[in-house]
Amino acid sequence: MAYASVNVFAVREEDWESFVSLQGNVFVPLLRRQPGFEGFELVRTGPATGVATLWWASEQARAAATPALHEWVSVHLDPYFVSLDNPSGPVVVSTREFS
Repeated sequence: MAYASVNVFAVREEDWESFVSLQGNVFVPLLRRQPGFEGFELVRTGPATGVATLWWASEQARAAATPALHEWVSVHLDPYFVSLDNPSGPVVVSTREFS
């Protein structure tokens, strides 16, 4: 069963461009090296707010990747966050094709 992590966040508006660049240029390649990783989307919902969704083949794949990703996020992305909520759970309805 597919699994998703959803990150709802706010950053300082003046940091938005560097935050997005770091995600696209460094975080996405790190994600692609994780077994069971299936996709990433970052949606801008306001001047300095967004939603990032990480798609996984299974809860086990997400759990296995979490230690390495958490360490990287703690060092590189946490300084940007003004707020962050990151629930995760099984995907129950989707139009995406999962492996």
